Amino acid sequence: MWRTLFALLVLLLSGGTAAGQHSDPGEVAGHAAVELDLKDQAKASRQIDESAEAPGVVVRLYWKNGLNYRLEDQLNIFDNASRLTGRIGLRLQIDGSAYAGGEIEGTDGGVDIRRFYFYTTGKLDLVRPVLFKLDLGQNAGKFFIEDAYFWVTDLPWVGTAKFGQFTAPMSLAKLTSSNSRPFMEVGSPVEAFSPGSKAGVQLANAVLDSRATWAFGVFSDTFAVPDGDASSSRLRVVTRTTGLPIWEPAGEQSRLLHLGVSASYVFSSELVQYRARPGTNYVPFLVDTGAIEASGSFVYGLEAAWVEGPITLAGEFLGASVSAENAANPNFYGLYASAVYSLTGETRPYDRLAGVFGAVEPREPIDLGDWSSLGNWEKGAWELAARTSWIDLASAGVEGGRMISTTFGLNWIWNREIRWLMEYGHANAHGGPQDGKLHTFQVRLQILI
Repeated sequence: MWRTLFALLVLLLSGGTAAGQHSDPGEVAGHAAVELDLKDQAKASRQIDESAEAPGVVVRLYWKNGLNYRLEDQLNIFDNASRLTGRIGLRLQIDGSAYAGGEIEGTDGGVDIRRFYFYTTGKLDLVRPVLFKLDLGQNAGKFFIEDAYFWVTDLPWVGTAKFGQFTAPMSLAKLTSSNSRPFMEVGSPVEAFSPGSKAGVQLANAVLDSRATWAFGVFSDTFAVPDGDASSSRLRVVTRTTGLPIWEPAGEQSRLLHLGVSASYVFSSELVQYRARPGTNYVPFLVDTGAIEASGSFVYGLEAAWVEGPITLAGEFLGASVSAENAANPNFYGLYASAVYSLTGETRPYDRLAGVFGAVEPREPIDLGDWSSLGNWEKGAWELAARTSWIDLASAGVEGGRMISTTFGLNWIWNREIRWLMEYGHANAHGGPQDGKLHTFQVRLQILI
């Protein structure tokens, strides 16, 4: 079944132009890049359908690096403007995992679908352009809505306003798309303390010639599968600020220094809880505070990244100070440090409008329309990745445990649509739900249309 599914997807992907030559608005954080892609879609639609003269509201469908749609007003009700332009696509991540060590229970391994989403993303022309995205499907075996929002841009004073469900502005690793990260999962401190996907309203802008960003939002829990901290909260305030003290764009020899700080306050009427796995989604939580009765929790984060040509160094420190109801106020901490080196020389792209990293695109992508190139090991982008994470969830009588985990990865990026990630990890946990050491072996096939 997997071979048949893979073959069908390869055939579907080969229907577009050469891989790696487009920018998918569903996976680019900056709204400027989204609008550029939509202009390209509109140009292609006009070229395909320029002979259509029938008056009325016309829906146009066309294939250009994916299925695109465009709704036009031929009656001049809206000055003959395109009222709706967008794309429909899918995201698929298939994971294989195996574990060794024997000290941790619940580590069976196997093959599973980590994420399988259908998405649509585009632009709606109202009084001013409104970007939108809907991203829904399966996440770790459960129905999940990761993104469902409207995004108004170019607002005076505040820049942009986003409404709906999306990732709250905390953590460089978490805000970077899962399709763009060099690791299969975020580090344990990010998993434990970042809010993840929430429903809310966010104001954000890029300032100082796009050398700095700020974001502020008010969020609430939703029915979605939790992909961040496990606390229950009807209200949380989240803010993030980033800056680029060094920014020297020079193609594959670019240099930059990214610094960021974020903070969140959780107004809890129920429970606060933090927990984490060792860089894999298919084992139990090895550190877990359990449910803590608390009136609130203050979460904070520091982040830094250095890029010089093919080298990317990044790290974050996150912590939480809990206002407990029936005990002394516990404090929890965690940090990670990572290094990624491109063997083929690509530089990791950076989105200055959002202060996050984008997806690496190979200098010589593998053309899915040329079957003979699929076995060419010299094409595509190759990366070596390493990360060490540490987290401490034991404080003030809360025995959540401590864990150190290390991950080594080898990534083969065929093109914009297909990536392979292969990882080995080692974790050592003690004082929490389970004590022991664990060896992990993982591989992921990732497809984005």
